[in-house]
Amino acid sequence: MLSIIVLLSVLILGIEQTENSTFPAFALAKTINLGNFFQRVEGILITLWILTFFIKISLLYLSILQGMKTVFRLKEQNPLIYPLSVLFIIVAWNTYINTVYVADIIQNVWSSYALLHLLVIPMGLYLIGLTRTKMLKWK
Repeated sequence: MLSIIVLLSVLILGIEQTENSTFPAFALAKTINLGNFFQRVEGILITLWILTFFIKISLLYLSILQGMKTVFRLKEQNPLIYPLSVLFIIVAWNTYINTVYVADIIQNVWSSYALLHLLVIPMGLYLIGLTRTKMLKWK
């Protein structure tokens, strides 16, 4: 889906506008007009984006609650709901200052962060699990 959106953006909007646009899919959605009947598709796109973000954040929140419940061996996760919500809001307010700041963070920090959390830690956990299963087979 991402490849199709990128291909359509480059073909319809052009390379320069696609490269300079913050949200080229939104600019692409604004250009859709089929027979003066099917237009204003960007509203649908924004609704889908908001729903997607809501679902992703809700699943993240639920997984953090379940993880903290497991780590701290709690019977219920209800006492953690409000403090974690406040923590989420504080982090959100202090993290996203403006678009230029976020672009700078993505450009300078994201590669090392992604390398650590998407490659090093999962590979380390995999190797630990592999050695544990081999040690259990030898016993």
